[in-house]
Amino acid sequence: MMPQKLSAIWHAHLGELADDVHQQYVNNVGNITLIRHNQGLGNRSFQEKRALYLGRSGLQVTQNYVVDQEVWDDQAIQRRQIYLVKLLVKHALLLPGRFQYSSNWNQVGSRSSQFDSRQVLNRLIGEAIQFISQPTITARVVGDSKVLFEGKEWNLSPLTRELKLRDGTNTRSGAYQGALYWSWDDTRLIDLE
Repeated sequence: MMPQKLSAIWHAHLGELADDVHQQYVNNVGNITLIRHNQGLGNRSFQEKRALYLGRSGLQVTQNYVVDQEVWDDQAIQRRQIYLVKLLVKHALLLPGRFQYSSNWNQVGSRSSQFDSRQVLNRLIGEAIQFISQPTITARVVGDSKVLFEGKEWNLSPLTRELKLRDGTNTRSGAYQGALYWSWDDTRLIDLE
């Protein structure tokens, strides 16, 4: 959708950070689409391209997360990337569930019935997680026990306590099991396998 070379229209569309957004996302899978007449689309505006995709793209996967967007920016590209990766993992690659989000972190010993936040967070490094009571609040997982929030690294429980204090809903004890209050992909962290 976003062209290889930005026109003045695309610079205006993407705003003052257009060059940075372009460099980071032009070759992202979320920006790449399949359509027969792609060369003819060139540097046309997103609105023009979207109108053409409605009529010319026979593939539903090409239309999903494209024609329903009002603007085409880094957030739209990220949403489409997530959609396409999930589609591939669930339907094309046919990976067993235990491998879909795993990494090279290996826990020694038999599986415990006790929740291990390190194991869950390790699989989510680089992902954004949402604070369940206020989904607009997100943190980026940066390690098996750390998340990045407002430029600072936190463990989940202290961050949860801080957010509960901020909105005045903290408990008397101030103790929280952070994984109960955060989600990824609409699933509480404590419920992830």
